[in-house]
Amino acid sequence: MENLNITVEILKNMDELWQLENAFLKEVGEEEMTLEHFRQLAEAVAAEKILFFGARKSGRLIGMCSVSPCFSTFACKACGVFDDFFIYPEDRGCGAARQLVNAAREWCKANDYASLLVGCSYPDTAMYQSLGFDTELGVMLAANL
Repeated sequence: MENLNITVEILKNMDELWQLENAFLKEVGEEEMTLEHFRQLAEAVAAEKILFFGARKSGRLIGMCSVSPCFSTFACKACGVFDDFFIYPEDRGCGAARQLVNAAREWCKANDYASLLVGCSYPDTAMYQSLGFDTELGVMLAANL
C-alpha cells in the first residue's frame, strides 16, 4: 500500500544529495564519492546537465532518481535518461519508487521530451517494466573511456 506521506520534489540541497549518492554507491558495492567528483556533480546540477528528484516520507528524504537530457534523432527533440534510482532499503515498498518515476515522467512531458530512457541490468528489467518503462529499444552497452 502506498504511503500518503510521500512527496517528491526537485532536489536542491546538495548535502542531502551527497548523502543519498554515497548510500547508493555503498549499496552497489562502489566507493563513496570523492570531494572532487561531488564538486563535478554539483557543477553539472548547476549547469542543468542533470536533474535530481527526491522522495520524502513524512518530511525525511528517503530516495532519489535523476534525469539527464540528451537529444533523440528519431524524434528530433529532447529525451531524458533516467538514472541514480535509489531508495533506502528500510523505506522500500511504500510507493516512493513509483512516485519518483511518475515525477520524472511528468517533468519530461512538461518539458516536451520525447521519451524517458533507462538502462538496467537484466535482473532489474521486470521492476522497470512494472514502473512503466515498457518499450524495448534493444540493448544498451557502454564503452569505458
